[in-house]
Amino acid sequence: MDCEKYQPFMDYWPLHIVLILQALCGLLSAVFSVYTLTQCRNLYFHVNCRTLIHGQLVIFVIHSVFIVAIQKQDGRFMMVLERIIATFRKNRYERAGQRIGVCLLLVGVALSATLTLWTIQEENFSSSYPYCSSGSAITIARLSVVHYALCAICAASLFGILGLRVYNKFALDRKTFSLGDSFHLRENQHIIQLLYPLAIFQAIFLLFFVAGGAVVAAFRHTMELIIFRTIFAAFYFIPYYTAITPILILLIIQKAKRSSDRRLETMRNVTNAKEIFRTGGLCAFVSRPAGVASEPQLTPIIRIQHLKPKCLLVTGGPASLDQN
Repeated sequence: MDCEKYQPFMDYWPLHIVLILQALCGLLSAVFSVYTLTQCRNLYFHVNCRTLIHGQLVIFVIHSVFIVAIQKQDGRFMMVLERIIATFRKNRYERAGQRIGVCLLLVGVALSATLTLWTIQEENFSSSYPYCSSGSAITIARLSVVHYALCAICAASLFGILGLRVYNKFALDRKTFSLGDSFHLRENQHIIQLLYPLAIFQAIFLLFFVAGGAVVAAFRHTMELIIFRTIFAAFYFIPYYTAITPILILLIIQKAKRSSDRRLETMRNVTNAKEIFRTGGLCAFVSRPAGVASEPQLTPIIRIQHLKPKCLLVTGGPASLDQN
């Protein structure tokens, strides 16, 4: 190994600062991810969404071990795919249970590992290097191809989440739909509303990462080796991404909890004589007619039939609310 050629790697302080900051962010990422993982029990999302979020946080914790593989694993794209499957498969999706979330997580990790192995396939690991990077002179071409592919995945994720929002908006405006469809649409609405800021952040962050890395790699022949290595390392945003994302997930959990508490408080304070039906659940609050002394009660409901004025038959619960 030519020591004089690589002497700048020992003396160039901007490169040292970049690497130290990334190491500190990696440590903070592990701490934040572990804490956020303990708070995920407060999530009321579908079990498959929780599985993907838990999996992403676990990968963040161990990202220092699989530092190359993690940059190819896009858990957010898998979450969007899970919601699309839930929207259009409905009954079959529910019967599958947690298997869909686990399968999507495994597919994401397997795809990440496959891309990593393909990128470093031609690398000669018998050589000695003073500085280790996934983008060596041998792997940089394939790594650039992977970066362009990740740009496409980021764009697909954004279009997917926007498409779900538009579909949900028009589907909720329909006059008639089944109880099962309503359940999935309401669940989509809650998940998309809460994950949308996180999805936007992740897409923009990863888009800058992959686009920046691809642009720097394209101009590598016009720069000195030490300058190229410093800029290329500076565009490795993944440690910052894995440190910030758990904080955003934690904020989303807290927002979801506050929203749930407000809805429960609103339902608890219903005193006017009206019927409030939650199409996303299996129950309704039904107020008794005037003259009947009782607080609004929670009544299981499967089907509601208006037989005659002042008579409301609730099948699946008490025979009737008013026999007059």
